[in-house]
Amino acid sequence: MKTTSTLVLTIATTLTAIADSQPAKLDLAPIVVVSQPLPSLRVDSKAKPELNVSINNGVGLDAPFVNAGVQLGSISVGPKTLNVTAGNNSSVTVGPVTVGQTLPSAIIGTSANKDGWLSLTLKDGVGITLPFLKLNIPCPTLNVEKNQTKTTTPAKK
Repeated sequence: MKTTSTLVLTIATTLTAIADSQPAKLDLAPIVVVSQPLPSLRVDSKAKPELNVSINNGVGLDAPFVNAGVQLGSISVGPKTLNVTAGNNSSVTVGPVTVGQTLPSAIIGTSANKDGWLSLTLKDGVGITLPFLKLNIPCPTLNVEKNQTKTTTPAKK
Protein backbone atom coordinates (compact mmCIF):
# COMPACT_ATOMS: atom_id res chain seq x y z
CA MET A 1 0.00 0.00 0.00
CA LYS A 2 2.83 2.40 0.88
CA THR A 3 4.60 1.78 -2.43
CA THR A 4 1.40 2.31 -4.43
CA SER A 5 0.64 5.57 -2.59
CA THR A 6 4.17 6.83 -3.13
CA LEU A 7 4.08 5.89 -6.81
CA VAL A 8 0.72 7.61 -7.39
CA LEU A 9 1.91 10.74 -5.54
CA THR A 10 5.16 10.81 -7.57
CA ILE A 11 3.36 10.41 -10.91
CA ALA A 12 0.76 13.05 -10.02
CA THR A 13 3.46 15.52 -8.93
CA THR A 14 5.50 14.94 -12.11
CA LEU A 15 2.51 15.27 -14.46
CA THR A 16 1.40 18.46 -12.70
CA ALA A 17 4.91 19.89 -13.03
CA ILE A 18 5.10 19.07 -16.75
CA ALA A 19 1.65 20.56 -17.41
CA ASP A 20 2.52 23.78 -15.54
CA SER A 21 6.19 23.93 -16.64
CA GLN A 22 7.05 24.13 -12.96
CA PRO A 23 9.57 22.09 -10.98
CA ALA A 24 8.39 18.71 -9.74
CA LYS A 25 7.89 19.28 -6.03
CA LEU A 26 6.90 17.10 -3.13
CA ASP A 27 6.03 19.30 -0.16
CA LEU A 28 5.46 17.48 3.10
CA ALA A 29 6.74 20.35 5.25
CA PRO A 30 8.04 20.41 7.93
CA ILE A 31 9.15 16.80 7.45
CA VAL A 32 10.58 16.93 3.92
CA VAL A 33 10.44 19.13 0.81
CA VAL A 34 11.90 17.81 -2.46
CA SER A 35 12.09 19.84 -5.66
CA GLN A 36 13.49 18.96 -9.09
CA PRO A 37 13.36 21.48 -11.95
CA LEU A 38 12.54 20.08 -15.36
CA PRO A 39 15.32 19.79 -17.96
CA SER A 40 15.35 22.44 -20.67
CA LEU A 41 16.00 22.13 -24.38
CA ARG A 42 15.80 24.86 -26.98
CA VAL A 43 16.52 24.19 -30.65
CA ASP A 44 15.97 27.20 -32.89
CA SER A 45 17.65 30.22 -34.41
CA LYS A 46 17.16 32.30 -31.21
CA ALA A 47 19.37 29.97 -29.16
CA LYS A 48 22.66 31.49 -27.98
CA PRO A 49 25.27 31.42 -30.78
CA GLU A 50 28.00 30.38 -28.35
CA LEU A 51 29.86 27.20 -27.57
CA ASN A 52 29.87 26.51 -23.81
CA VAL A 53 29.60 23.85 -21.18
CA SER A 54 28.62 25.21 -17.79
CA ILE A 55 28.32 23.77 -14.31
CA ASN A 56 26.25 26.18 -12.26
CA ASN A 57 23.35 24.76 -10.24
CA GLY A 58 23.33 21.91 -12.76
CA VAL A 59 24.85 21.25 -16.16
CA GLY A 60 24.25 23.31 -19.29
CA LEU A 61 25.29 23.10 -22.91
CA ASP A 62 25.19 25.98 -25.39
CA ALA A 63 25.95 25.35 -29.04
CA PRO A 64 24.83 27.17 -32.17
CA PHE A 65 21.04 26.71 -32.44
CA VAL A 66 20.91 24.44 -29.35
CA ASN A 67 20.64 25.21 -25.62
CA ALA A 68 20.14 22.41 -23.11
CA GLY A 69 20.30 22.26 -19.34
CA VAL A 70 19.55 20.12 -16.33
CA GLN A 71 19.34 21.87 -12.97
CA LEU A 72 20.10 20.30 -9.62
CA GLY A 73 17.21 19.41 -7.43
CA SER A 74 17.02 20.12 -3.74
CA ILE A 75 15.85 18.38 -0.61
CA SER A 76 15.14 19.88 2.77
CA VAL A 77 14.57 17.65 5.79
CA GLY A 78 13.27 18.85 9.13
CA PRO A 79 11.67 21.98 10.53
CA LYS A 80 13.22 25.43 10.22
CA THR A 81 15.26 25.26 13.44
CA LEU A 82 16.61 21.71 12.98
CA ASN A 83 17.10 21.35 9.24
CA VAL A 84 19.38 19.82 6.63
CA THR A 85 19.20 21.09 3.05
CA ALA A 86 21.06 19.54 0.11
CA GLY A 87 21.29 20.93 -3.41
CA ASN A 88 23.20 23.82 -4.96
CA ASN A 89 22.94 25.67 -1.64
CA SER A 90 23.48 23.05 1.06
CA SER A 91 23.16 23.87 4.75
CA VAL A 92 22.66 22.52 8.24
CA THR A 93 20.61 24.46 10.79
CA VAL A 94 20.60 23.77 14.51
CA GLY A 95 18.62 26.31 16.49
CA PRO A 96 19.70 29.80 15.45
CA VAL A 97 22.95 28.67 13.74
CA THR A 98 23.13 27.81 10.03
CA VAL A 99 26.28 26.59 8.31
CA GLY A 100 26.08 26.48 4.52
CA GLN A 101 28.02 25.96 1.33
CA THR A 102 27.18 26.76 -2.28
CA LEU A 103 28.60 24.43 -4.91
CA PRO A 104 31.40 25.71 -7.14
CA SER A 105 30.54 26.87 -10.65
CA ALA A 106 32.49 26.69 -13.90
CA ILE A 107 32.11 27.80 -17.49
CA ILE A 108 34.19 26.34 -20.27
CA GLY A 109 33.78 28.07 -23.61
CA THR A 110 33.33 31.41 -25.29
CA SER A 111 31.15 33.10 -22.65
CA ALA A 112 33.77 32.55 -19.92
CA ASN A 113 35.64 35.67 -21.04
CA LYS A 114 32.82 38.23 -21.15
CA ASP A 115 34.38 40.14 -18.21
CA GLY A 116 38.04 39.71 -19.15
CA TRP A 117 40.68 37.18 -20.12
CA LEU A 118 42.71 36.90 -16.92
CA SER A 119 41.56 37.66 -13.40
CA LEU A 120 41.64 36.48 -9.83
CA THR A 121 38.92 37.62 -7.42
CA LEU A 122 38.55 37.03 -3.70
CA LYS A 123 35.00 38.30 -3.21
CA ASP A 124 32.81 35.78 -1.31
CA GLY A 125 35.24 33.02 -2.36
CA VAL A 126 37.88 32.47 -5.01
CA GLY A 127 37.23 33.26 -8.66
CA ILE A 128 39.64 32.53 -11.49
CA THR A 129 39.26 33.54 -15.13
CA LEU A 130 41.55 32.19 -17.82
CA PRO A 131 41.07 32.04 -21.59
CA PHE A 132 37.87 30.02 -22.18
CA LEU A 133 37.61 29.03 -18.48
CA LYS A 134 35.87 30.69 -15.55
CA LEU A 135 35.82 29.04 -12.12
CA ASN A 136 34.18 30.27 -8.93
CA ILE A 137 34.60 28.54 -5.55
CA PRO A 138 32.42 30.19 -2.91
CA CYS A 139 33.34 30.36 0.77
CA PRO A 140 31.24 28.53 3.34
CA THR A 141 28.71 30.66 5.19
CA LEU A 142 27.81 30.94 8.86
CA ASN A 143 24.63 32.70 9.93
CA VAL A 144 23.39 33.23 13.46
CA GLU A 145 19.79 34.34 13.73
CA LYS A 146 19.33 36.89 16.47
CA ASN A 147 16.70 36.09 19.03
CA GLN A 148 13.77 38.35 18.24
CA THR A 149 11.32 37.70 21.02
CA LYS A 150 8.47 40.12 21.40
CA THR A 151 7.96 41.57 24.81
CA THR A 152 4.46 42.62 25.65
CA THR A 153 3.39 44.89 28.42
CA PRO A 154 0.29 44.00 30.40
CA ALA A 155 -2.82 45.96 29.55
CA LYS A 156 -3.82 48.72 31.96
CA LYS A 157 -6.92 48.08 34.03
